[in-house]
Amino acid sequence: PCYRSAKTIESVVDTIQETVASREGFDAEIILVNDCSPDNTFEVIQRLTQKHDNVVGIDIAKNSGQSCATMAGLRYSRGDLVAVSDDDGQTPIETVFRFYDKMQEGNYDVVCARYGERGNRSLFRRLGSKLNDAMIKYCLDKPDDINTSVYFLAKRFVVDEMIKYNNAYPHMGGLLLRTTYNIGNVDLVQKDRLEGSS
Repeated sequence: PCYRSAKTIESVVDTIQETVASREGFDAEIILVNDCSPDNTFEVIQRLTQKHDNVVGIDIAKNSGQSCATMAGLRYSRGDLVAVSDDDGQTPIETVFRFYDKMQEGNYDVVCARYGERGNRSLFRRLGSKLNDAMIKYCLDKPDDINTSVYFLAKRFVVDEMIKYNNAYPHMGGLLLRTTYNIGNVDLVQKDRLEGSS
C-alpha cells in the first residue's frame, strides 16, 4: 500500500529488488497500490513500472486506507508466497528471507514480524497498538505466543482465504487468524521512516 510515498517508494523497491537478487532461485512481483495519494505517488509508481518488468502499479479511485489497499494488492498477487510491507522504509524488507527460512524450519503457514523496538512512535500509536492486540486476543481467541503485524509472509492458500473477505474495514491480523493459527514470528527492530510522519 502506498500513500504519500513519492519520496520513499523508489528506495523501498530498490531494497526489494536487491534482496530478492541476493538469493538464488527466487523472483518477485512487486505490487504497488496507490491509495489515492494526494502527492505524485502514482507518477512515481508509473515510472517504476516502466523501469522494472516485475513492478505492477494499481491506482485506487478513492482513499480507502492501508488495509483496503493491501487487500487490492493481495487480490492481484499470483506468487506462491506473498510478503506484505509498508511504503515508508520503516519495514526492514531486506529481512524477508529470514521469514522464508523460519517458515521452512517450522512449516508455518504465515510468518509475521514481532517488533521489540518500534522506532519513534507517539504515545497515541503505542496505546493504539496495545488496544488492538487486546481486542484481537478477546475477539479472535488469539494465542499469547502468536504476534500478527502488517509485515508478514504468507503461503498462497492463506492469501486465497484472506481475499474471500468482501466487506468493509478488513483487519489483516484478523484475516490471518481466521485462516490459521500456524503462525511463526521473527523478532525485528522497526526502522525510522525515511520521510514524513505517520
